[in-house]
Amino acid sequence: KSIRGAVGNAFFTYAPNKPVSIDWTFTGAWVTPTDVAIVTPTYPTRLPIRASLASLTIGSNTPFFSQMTMDLGNVITPRLSISATGGIHSYIITDRNITGTLDPESKLVATAPIYTDWYNSVERALTLTVVDSADEVQWAAPQLQITNAQEGDRSGLLIDTITYQLNRASNNDELTIAF
Repeated sequence: KSIRGAVGNAFFTYAPNKPVSIDWTFTGAWVTPTDVAIVTPTYPTRLPIRASLASLTIGSNTPFFSQMTMDLGNVITPRLSISATGGIHSYIITDRNITGTLDPESKLVATAPIYTDWYNSVERALTLTVVDSADEVQWAAPQLQITNAQEGDRSGLLIDTITYQLNRASNNDELTIAF
């Protein structure tokens, strides 16, 4: 089965020494099935890129974390058409609200003013770089804003359990992904 005019959302999960996980959800207009030959797959020969050689900075802070998530938060809207099969021409992204979670080890307030930033709605630049032997992927956001911060515990280690959103900058970019 296939669809056309498809758009979707992505949910990223980053954890030390594990492949970066991306959960995709796509929506598209129905295409009437036809008989075709079975596809012969080409299997990848390289392993997925792992978050083992990753670096994360938020402002000037480089936190140690066990897991980070990022949800693109795309709003998917159908483009209705009476002349299209099934009444839908395609789908488009009409809005986006990028959010996520992070669980860094707690640091001194002078080093990582997480609660002050949360209280004062401070925005800081985020850069997450994941590197393996031959490839590099970088997620960059000019304005990360903490939306909630709570104390937590990871096997006796004090952590900060953070939720955040990425806000649009003056050039209308809230996130860039570079390969």
